[in-house]
Amino acid sequence: MIFQEYLPEMREELKIEKTNEIIAKVKKEVDRVKLPEDVKRSKKEGTAFDVDRIEISEDGSLKTYIKGKPEPLLGFAETNTVLLVSCLKMIFPRVLKNIKKMGWIGRICTLIAIKNNLNLFSNVLASFFQQNAILLKDIHWCRPVKEIRRVLKGRINDDFIDLISVIIEFDSAYRYRMQDVIIYLDQHKLKNTISMVREINRLCQILISREPGEKSWMKEKFALMGEFSKLLYFIPKTAKIIREILKDLNLKELRMGKEDIFWTNTFSVYKYRGLPLEERLKQNLAIYGVEK
Repeated sequence: MIFQEYLPEMREELKIEKTNEIIAKVKKEVDRVKLPEDVKRSKKEGTAFDVDRIEISEDGSLKTYIKGKPEPLLGFAETNTVLLVSCLKMIFPRVLKNIKKMGWIGRICTLIAIKNNLNLFSNVLASFFQQNAILLKDIHWCRPVKEIRRVLKGRINDDFIDLISVIIEFDSAYRYRMQDVIIYLDQHKLKNTISMVREINRLCQILISREPGEKSWMKEKFALMGEFSKLLYFIPKTAKIIREILKDLNLKELRMGKEDIFWTNTFSVYKYRGLPLEERLKQNLAIYGVEK
């Protein structure tokens, strides 16, 4: 495993010399682990299996090259990492679903309860990461995660920074959607909490408009995120921190690179860059001579 940040022999530097052994281990694990439906679909499309090689970029981030594909995927996540992160990311939709059922008084009380128990949750996260070494060293996170870690450092708890990092690094659906919409953020409008909440809601509406179908959990999730951003009116200190983070972001570092554009051009579950799948496939065909 290349994510053993806590093992003494891996603390000096990340080693990629044994790529073939890593790939063999990944394939073996995939064969014996019962995969969720989304991971099965990835396997069928070839993005989880046909690994050619893993390289370290000039900036230290990882790239996974897939056989027959002209562009690499950012990062490298073996099966257990994907499954662990899938468990972690379920925290957010579960909380959102429960809060949705409450009135505003209940939502505010829940927010206070969460705030008062952040230290407990932080300790649980720290223990989780110690037992499941899926954290990368700072140099090896992908470019968007590095930028997010930079602006979060010193502003929120390190354990929560790590939680956000592993979800964005190892869950491409979250990372690609974040990259797709964050470039529309107007940092000049982040003058106060009211303007910030409006801007967050505007970005959520872009996300909703690009999700397929009339009804979907992703659309509902983004709608809830926009609605619950209004809770920031009642927690001015938190609102100030979030506003500082959004204003400090270097949006250029969060933009999709050519690798990201190639892969998102092949995905049908979301209208990346506001373009239909057919047009995105044509772009890949024109540039690379292949659609997928």
